[in-house]
Amino acid sequence: MDIAVDARNIGAPAGIGRYSRRLLENLEAIDPDNNYLVLTGVRWPTDWRPTSPKWTVEAVDFPDYSWAEQTGLGKYLRAAGPDLTHFLMPQQPVGFHGPKVTTVHDFTMLRPGGGLRRGVKRMLGGFVFKRAIADSRAVIAISEYTKGQAIAFAPAAADRVRVVYEAADDVSTDVEPCQVPFDDYLVYVGAHYEHKNLLRLVDAHQELLAACPGLGLVFVGAAGPVERTQDHVAATRARNTHFTGVVPDAQRNWLYQHARLAVMPSLAEGFGLPGLEAMIHRAPLASSNATCLPEIYGDAPVYFDPLDTAAMATAIGSVLHDEASRAAMIARGLARAAEFSWRRCAEETLAVYMG
Repeated sequence: MDIAVDARNIGAPAGIGRYSRRLLENLEAIDPDNNYLVLTGVRWPTDWRPTSPKWTVEAVDFPDYSWAEQTGLGKYLRAAGPDLTHFLMPQQPVGFHGPKVTTVHDFTMLRPGGGLRRGVKRMLGGFVFKRAIADSRAVIAISEYTKGQAIAFAPAAADRVRVVYEAADDVSTDVEPCQVPFDDYLVYVGAHYEHKNLLRLVDAHQELLAACPGLGLVFVGAAGPVERTQDHVAATRARNTHFTGVVPDAQRNWLYQHARLAVMPSLAEGFGLPGLEAMIHRAPLASSNATCLPEIYGDAPVYFDPLDTAAMATAIGSVLHDEASRAAMIARGLARAAEFSWRRCAEETLAVYMG
């Protein structure tokens, strides 16, 4: 079978980039039979290259949510003529009706402040998402929560939605110190969209400074409107905050390993990969109890109501310097993260292709 994979975001410094790369690496390892054409993008170039002669990589310039995507990408795929196309994101040409599988990660991009900032673009994005789900031979959701959202969005697709979990990378020996101005700190890794709830995290951290005056808050990553978080820090004169921007994985790993806690304060997620990555790098996790996060994290974190700043501060403070609790959370986190596997993700994805 000839399979095309739309991996235009494989080089993105965020969860979709990691999902794309790890899925393809593991598909190549387990599938010696099918032929693959992988489309990468020019906005996020990648150094990933398969070694199998049955795999071909082509860079294409069809930006997400663009007219070129709606016209040029569909024409490109029709000319390529694959037996099946896997779109690793819902954004795709609505006029392409070849056999296809679509992965749906979440619907946060369609929320106000969630990435598609203009109302018209959100409306068009919602139309594309709905058509993608309705037209796909199968839909892969990355959590049961996302599956429920996909079915609510397009009820006719209910019997075609399959849950295939992501995973955290195995713990890496690739660790490089990242200089931060604190000995003790909380770490947040991820984007700065409104639904990430970072303004409340800043406020909760400020409450903690009364009892822990040296505690820092480190933001890692720069996707989304990071200036919104920075402006809030400036407006409230928040102390002990630090923004690293995008860092190499080796430095991110070091930041996890040396944090007092990792914090996931989000109002909405499709899977919550950074929290799982924190666990595998031995960072205790304080997490929002919203949407899919309890499904993915299980009993590993200390949870809080993400709309309650005081509750967030209390949950973090309850384990901040309790070494017995931190050790127990680290052990539970390692056990929970081990339940997820990129190889299993690839195996279950291949089963969707072949089904």
